[in-house]
Amino acid sequence: MTGNALRWIKFDAKLETGPEVAFLWGDHDENGPSGSLIRLPSDFRGELSTTGGDLKAVAIKGTLIHSVPGASDETELAEGAFFGSDELVRH
Repeated sequence: MTGNALRWIKFDAKLETGPEVAFLWGDHDENGPSGSLIRLPSDFRGELSTTGGDLKAVAIKGTLIHSVPGASDETELAEGAFFGSDELVRH
């Protein structure tokens, strides 16, 4: 499946560019297991979190700077790098 075959939904319809999501599998309304792709613009600064506490993320393209509130360090994540949590944590 190519990026053009996915249905991308903007997080904020008022923004011309901004984060977008494509739902891949699962029931996203019931906090059960699910999979999504999130596309972030190159200048994005924000946070990712879940309501259920379990988050697994992989950088597919580009480089990310990852940090967790309260931690003193930031980690540069290249393509293929992974981060996640088993509890409610903001990334």
